[in-house]
Amino acid sequence: MTERLEAEGSKQKGLYMWDDKSDNDDVTKIYVQYSPKGIQSIRFSYINSGKPIDGSLHGQSDNTYTQTFEINHLKHEHLESVEGYYTDDTGIQALQFKTNLRISEPMGYHDGCTKFILAIEGKKIIGFHGLSFEGRRVYSLGAYFTWITPTRIEAIGGKVGTKWDDGVDHAGFTKIHVRSGPKGIQYIKFLYVDKYGHLKDGPIHGSISGKGSIHLFDIQHVYKEYLVSVEGYYNDHDESGVIQALRFKTNIKTSELMGSNTGKKFRLAASEMKIVGFHGYAGKNLRSLGAYFTPITPTKLAWEGTALGTLWDHGAFQAVRKLSVFEIGGYITCLGITYDNDGKVEKRDHGMQDGYPGEEVELI
Repeated sequence: MTERLEAEGSKQKGLYMWDDKSDNDDVTKIYVQYSPKGIQSIRFSYINSGKPIDGSLHGQSDNTYTQTFEINHLKHEHLESVEGYYTDDTGIQALQFKTNLRISEPMGYHDGCTKFILAIEGKKIIGFHGLSFEGRRVYSLGAYFTWITPTRIEAIGGKVGTKWDDGVDHAGFTKIHVRSGPKGIQYIKFLYVDKYGHLKDGPIHGSISGKGSIHLFDIQHVYKEYLVSVEGYYNDHDESGVIQALRFKTNIKTSELMGSNTGKKFRLAASEMKIVGFHGYAGKNLRSLGAYFTPITPTKLAWEGTALGTLWDHGAFQAVRKLSVFEIGGYITCLGITYDNDGKVEKRDHGMQDGYPGEEVELI
């Protein structure tokens, strides 16, 4: 279901209303032209039925600075939010876009402006609308949102017994209960966190009769801990395919091996994604296990220090490869950062390299 957020910015009379509509799958490229007067023009390219489509230009294209931000939907990247600044007199002055994987550099100037954010928890942007004035400048910006569709990895193990599915309407986990026995995993149970932060007790999958060894794995969802993979073993000698052992891994820690490492090994994982739900088959034991994945969203921490100088923001990359620090008289004069941008090396410097090179740290 599509949800429309009303345009934020200047609401002056006589402005032209434009609308890219909401019948798109994703946003794939954003073109922004800006000057000290504000955002002069904006244009979006969308994905519609798997094909790229160029949207209309909103505002006026001239000799002002143009900045482009690309979104790779083939790697499950999608646009989650827009942060912007405006004045009532001149409209939108600056914009910054955030995907589930990266954050763009700020586009424009925002001193003395009113801030706004276009975002809905658990949803992605698939279209934009707004106001402009006689083809000159962008005065307001709104967006269309839809639910993010999780990626499903099929259950591994036996396909006999009762089919179960905990669904995908979750933000994460706080606890996993597992009981193992001589014939494999007897049951599994998950304590979920829904998209509104409420705890949701999942059902037991398997049998609680008999005796076995209880295993508990806590996940600190409130501290941004999330589940990234599951590995285990299952009986591949007959169609029962009973799960023999499980091990869970978060972005912070790894659980013990719950059960016996006998049978065929398997792994449930997806690059740059986290687990939000499980499904499978169960009878007297857990027969198979599959998972639902959604892309991981980067966390932006506020800067520390004084507010003097020019504000800068590199956005988010796959990794930091190298840090270079220059200093003179005990003061940091320059910071150099080398990034891994989807296999390509990008270097950014801030400050002046007048001093002596200090400590240089290389991360591989």
